[in-house]
Amino acid sequence: MEGDVGTRMTDIEQESLLGAVHSISGPVVTATRMAGAAMYELVRVGHAELVGEIIRLEGDLATLQVYEETSRSTAGLRVGDPVLRTGQPLSVELGPGILGSIFDGIQRPLRDIAQLTGSIYIPRGVNIPALPRHLTWDFVPSKNIQASASFRRTGEHQWGMGSQVGGQKWDMRTGEHKQDMMIWGCRYNSGI
Repeated sequence: MEGDVGTRMTDIEQESLLGAVHSISGPVVTATRMAGAAMYELVRVGHAELVGEIIRLEGDLATLQVYEETSRSTAGLRVGDPVLRTGQPLSVELGPGILGSIFDGIQRPLRDIAQLTGSIYIPRGVNIPALPRHLTWDFVPSKNIQASASFRRTGEHQWGMGSQVGGQKWDMRTGEHKQDMMIWGCRYNSGI
């Protein structure tokens, strides 16, 4: 597999993005020093960087739902372990490569994990891309970009922007693209 995705603790330069585990009750963890965090923000918990999200905020105390095993006696979470705020909501990727793939509930690609680890079990803290980053996709936009576009590897994908969206469409790039490359976008009248 090609590298990890998302924010990792080793990438952090701002200490303000790091909180600390305050208490642990199964998959529910509280963390301190979380001022500025947002509801449903994706967090990485502990030295194994377990996936979790913020489900409650009170001052600088956040309640987290951790979606991986927290209580292993040899490598479990401990009070004082780091909690990394990512600044991003817990979300999934949509795009070419999603059809035919098998994921767990937080969009970890099970086949890729099995190939990487040689096991049917998911190791704690595994962080690999949900969709293939190494493959290229031949993108051919239709004349009406609000209706559909063709990816020759997987057939046709359709999306819409809604009639209320005003603004200027831009960046239509026909050709071979990798998953993480932008192929089109929209600049709204509001400037966003």
